[in-house]
Amino acid sequence: MTLLLALCSPTELARDAELLRELQHWRAIAEAVYANDRTQFSLLSQTPASAVVSCDFQVDLTSQRPAYVLFMDPSSSALVLAVRGTADL
Repeated sequence: MTLLLALCSPTELARDAELLRELQHWRAIAEAVYANDRTQFSLLSQTPASAVVSCDFQVDLTSQRPAYVLFMDPSSSALVLAVRGTADL
């Protein structure tokens, strides 16, 4: 995906509505993993709460275990693991 973006001009990307929808979908999921609970994740990612297989929104800094959501993405039929990052450790 990154290579594709590097090879395309902004004008070419603007013409590809399907690619832009897909990028928006994954951006929403990347932001939604910062939610506080399953319901908020579902709302922000536009993913049904029933699609969430496992999640832990409580960050445990002592064990360096980040928050995560494991879910079935209905739009791609893929099992997705979204991991919350951090700016500092």
